[in-house]
Amino acid sequence: MLKKAEAYIWLGVGAAFVVAGEWVDWTVLDILGVRFNLGWLAVLYGFLLALRNAILKPHLVVTERELHDYGDKLVALTPQMIQWLEQGDKPRVVADRVEKAQQIPPLVTLKYIIAMGNYRKPRKPTP
Repeated sequence: MLKKAEAYIWLGVGAAFVVAGEWVDWTVLDILGVRFNLGWLAVLYGFLLALRNAILKPHLVVTERELHDYGDKLVALTPQMIQWLEQGDKPRVVADRVEKAQQIPPLVTLKYIIAMGNYRKPRKPTP
């Protein structure tokens, strides 16, 4: 989903182009007599990706209400969902299968899959 690294890569590439524009002409366009560095487009794109990630992140958490309504069904289907994901099925396909089987909205299933992925990530020990 939200790849924080992609935003940082675009910001870094854009910054490199902006700096390189001082010495290399191929990173700069002349449009109607105005010089425009292409690096600024990459910086803008990276900024917009980072902004999108910051806006969407809070909305991708399973709410207490969703857990109350669908938690038992999701827990029962977790081994099957993991199996489908390990077979290479996309999360959207898994969410559609779960919707057909248990009438759980796909968005809730996708949030649950994200939560499972976050839970499986290795955590840093707290001091």
